[in-house]
Amino acid sequence: MTATALLFLSACESGMVFDRYGHVSERGWSKQDAVELSVPPLREGGVYEVKIGVRSTDDYPYRNISIIVQRQTFPSKVVHSDTVECKLTDDKGMRIGSGFINYQNSYDVALDHYKAGDSIYIVLKQNMRNEQVEGITDVGVSLRKVE
Repeated sequence: MTATALLFLSACESGMVFDRYGHVSERGWSKQDAVELSVPPLREGGVYEVKIGVRSTDDYPYRNISIIVQRQTFPSKVVHSDTVECKLTDDKGMRIGSGFINYQNSYDVALDHYKAGDSIYIVLKQNMRNEQVEGITDVGVSLRKVE
């Protein structure tokens, strides 16, 4: 079996239906800049685990980042919004997550109920006190069917 086939099978077994990242400007992530992602129509209805991923560098000056995760479902136009506090360092200020220079972390957002055929428009915005933060390179969303 080829590596591609194995990757496809493992993705199917895990229930993962969406996993995408959007790039943040190299000049920093401004409060006005949003990362927008579109989930195509879902094949099955059910309960989905929503997670966000954050990729950061040592240039990020804080221990955490607050991110607003807004999800609008179509065709119903129902909107869900959560603010997620993402811890990027331990209590001693050491970076956590996978990586050496660039770090990747994943955070739980919600368990959402969707119907077969629903598509989802997702907007991610930083919610820090500063207008612009440096050191965040990408943010993304994953959806995994759990029920």
